[in-house]
Amino acid sequence: MIIGTHGRGIWILDDIRPLQEMSPEVLKETAHLFSIRPATQYFFGTTRESYAKQSFTAANPPYGLIINTYFKEKLKERPRFTIRNAAGEEVYAKDLRTTAGLQRTVWNLRFIPRDERGEPIKPSALGFAQPPFALPGEYIIELKVGEKTLSQKALVLPDPRFEFLPEDRQAQLEVQIKAMILTKKIGLAVTTVKNIRREVDKLKKQLAQKKPTTPNLESALQELEKKLKVFEDNLIPKTFNYRVTRELALRGGTFSQQVLMLTYSISGFPGRPTQTELDKLAEFTQQVDRQVEQLNQFIQKDYAAFNQLLKEKGFKPLREMKIIAIK
Repeated sequence: MIIGTHGRGIWILDDIRPLQEMSPEVLKETAHLFSIRPATQYFFGTTRESYAKQSFTAANPPYGLIINTYFKEKLKERPRFTIRNAAGEEVYAKDLRTTAGLQRTVWNLRFIPRDERGEPIKPSALGFAQPPFALPGEYIIELKVGEKTLSQKALVLPDPRFEFLPEDRQAQLEVQIKAMILTKKIGLAVTTVKNIRREVDKLKKQLAQKKPTTPNLESALQELEKKLKVFEDNLIPKTFNYRVTRELALRGGTFSQQVLMLTYSISGFPGRPTQTELDKLAEFTQQVDRQVEQLNQFIQKDYAAFNQLLKEKGFKPLREMKIIAIK
């Protein structure tokens, strides 16, 4: 629907199903789930230069499956909608606001995969890899409001610009899941290293205020920090800069940047991963496993020994750190 505003602008509503389907009967219902427009799973891209003169264009419609709901009154409990695939498996769920009236929410067509044990693989908080796209096909949208459950069918369409064979799509999905597991492991290691750094910095402030000094403890702390810095340099992501050393440029960026670009490369093209991408993923996995194993040894040996020294000197030990599972 397009509405002109007397020469001052144009207002465009890309999905008017709630207006088309609204009726006196709908307004009387406690809750209503409108029919859902098919969503196309476009691959992102751009044809414009980042630094060129910007074109005068409006924002695109929200990417994904648009879900419109209506609630007659403010609800006591948050309603929840669930998306299930053709097999009845939950691929996405979200709680909505309790606000009365029309609401719109958008599913970005991505889902949280599960590992071999059936456990969900949540993406790393560092943003290394996004969850993979759900497969094109028919889905069921369920809206639960109190004891009442409403449902509608929804259709996810493939990008019409590319021929993406089902077997190639499945191969890409399997590799994306492996990449998510890798980045999740990196995220856990980074969080652990940052937590240790916070504990160390807190202790340094305490020691700076304490008189007289404790030479043995301070030298042990310096040694612990020296080993900690190795993990900080190797694991903690660095920001993208235009000025880097020649060595770093030839290497393709820092390790975290290389992992990030690999995940983009795997998921950003409508085809099965290349052999180069598979080889790089295997190489990065070995590197991360080695780093995580060394970090675990650091926690079990150096960190634990330093905590024991703190106890002997009458100090409160640093917070205990959990071992990171490699497999």
